[in-house]
Amino acid sequence: MTIKGIVMLLIFAAIIAAAIVYGVVRGRLRSGPMRRYYPQPDFTRRAGFQVAEYPINDILTYTGSWLLAGGVAELQFRVQPDWKLWLRVAQEGRSLRLDQFDRQYETYQTVYYDGIRVVLQQTPGGAGLATWVRDGFSYALYLPRGEMGLLNGLAVEFVEGTASSNS
Repeated sequence: MTIKGIVMLLIFAAIIAAAIVYGVVRGRLRSGPMRRYYPQPDFTRRAGFQVAEYPINDILTYTGSWLLAGGVAELQFRVQPDWKLWLRVAQEGRSLRLDQFDRQYETYQTVYYDGIRVVLQQTPGGAGLATWVRDGFSYALYLPRGEMGLLNGLAVEFVEGTASSNS
């Protein structure tokens, strides 16, 4: 190979590397699901629904939402003193993409809040997942860490205080 060929190959490699870096920085190439940020949980244009109601109180603050690939909404909340939790919502029959929340849950419990069947899964360290279906929508509430029993109390608030609607 000539020097000119090597220089051309290096230039081509540099262009490809720059394109990849640019794509990563711009969010076009990401590991994990594609995400689009929404300041309010209205996904009407892209997914055909909105999360019209969700609980807010002294210990629970809404911080933002994303629309994941496949029409799955993800709302993020801050729980006092310093915990986070995520609520995933999708039209019934669509996958909530719960593989990211797969843990070694040790406690499984089925309870009924407001007449809705809720499945609670928890670890001894306080991480937990609550899932339910209501009015044509599937929900999953994920708490990556917390205190034992915290998920139960939060699940009641979210099951009773969350409503979604087709647009």
